[in-house]
Amino acid sequence: MGASHVKRMEDAVYRQMLGKYEAEATRFSRSLGGGDFKLTAAWKKRELRKESRAIAKSLRSTMWKERQRIKGLPVGERTMARRKLVSYKSKQLDKILNQNARFEAQTDILAHSGIADVAKAKVMNFMLLGDRTCPICEGIAAGNPYTIQQATTLGAQAHPNCADEWDQSWVTDPNMMANARRQVKDGEVRIWDGKPRTPARGRASKKTDRMQVRKGGWRGRRIEQRKVFRQRLGGPRIYGDDLDEQLRAYQRELRQPAT
Repeated sequence: MGASHVKRMEDAVYRQMLGKYEAEATRFSRSLGGGDFKLTAAWKKRELRKESRAIAKSLRSTMWKERQRIKGLPVGERTMARRKLVSYKSKQLDKILNQNARFEAQTDILAHSGIADVAKAKVMNFMLLGDRTCPICEGIAAGNPYTIQQATTLGAQAHPNCADEWDQSWVTDPNMMANARRQVKDGEVRIWDGKPRTPARGRASKKTDRMQVRKGGWRGRRIEQRKVFRQRLGGPRIYGDDLDEQLRAYQRELRQPAT
């Protein structure tokens, strides 16, 4: 794949991501009593551009592998296989961009409007929306609630490549949302509208640095899950592969009525 083709793909992904991000940010801003959102902050555009390159690279890699597999099929089956591949990958890309845009728009507005402390306020919940679940997803949900920093470290797709990946979502705390609407209505809080300067105190770039997906792929995210759970319990009480079961057991304990 030539350099010009790679650049066109990255640009196409970036344009889609930017459009979806602005649309989701406008929707979330209005839900809090704010107005339209138009991204002009260069620091956030650079972050979206970086994410777009990573997504485009992953897409190119998987497409190449699948095309190599298709070459081994009988000649009469190749055309249909290519069409199915393109259709599937287009839908998958759209879902990933939608999920990322919604998650980032919400966490960015909460952080850069000063509504919630990135490192302290536990205002994000990982929700399982479908009937089908997996032990890992249940384990992540059992760790609720999360701070914005913890949630963004795990990422919009906290369990990537899960068979039920599109039945999971991050949801903001309803009590926090209600209080934020009151603050906006009373003039105590101004919603960030995408401009370089944000209403929240402190440098936006520092907050952004603390709101990055954990490096190291899936292994890195599992390390982060263990870290969050240790913090929750106040000590290093989990080891090995028992994380999910211990998280679920912890959640069951929380549901038990007080005696």
